[in-house]
Amino acid sequence: MKSWKMLAMVVMVMALVACSTGEKEVEAEAQVTVHGEPITLTDVTSIDDIMMNPDDYLDKVVLISGQVNGRCMGSGCWISIDRGVDHEGFIVRTEDESFIFPAECVDHKVTVQGKLQLKGPKIDEHAEAAVDHVCPNPEYYFYPMGIKIEA
Repeated sequence: MKSWKMLAMVVMVMALVACSTGEKEVEAEAQVTVHGEPITLTDVTSIDDIMMNPDDYLDKVVLISGQVNGRCMGSGCWISIDRGVDHEGFIVRTEDESFIFPAECVDHKVTVQGKLQLKGPKIDEHAEAAVDHVCPNPEYYFYPMGIKIEA
């Protein structure tokens, strides 16, 4: 009889440990949000490497990572990733505004899977149409396919 009580106690303790572990995993997962397509790449490409040789990266799917230091205050059509004091931010956006960045990404680390693109005419049209805010208009921009935001 004593062994059954001991076994029941062990099972209850294991159940409690399993439940508390599961809650921590859920909390940890809640710290990261993913938007767009799932991120499939694991090797991060340096933004500085991309900007030193942009033609080598045009239309190639790569993974970048960094701290968001700006976001479109209008529609959320672009974000800027910090490149340091001596550089302008690296602009991540779609030409057709099909990818909208959530406001909570500002000041957070992001990992973005996408392609380097040359500026197209639709970006120029958008920049001219924006009255209440200014959108950056770089020669190159990074087209996002999926983004992971870390809280």
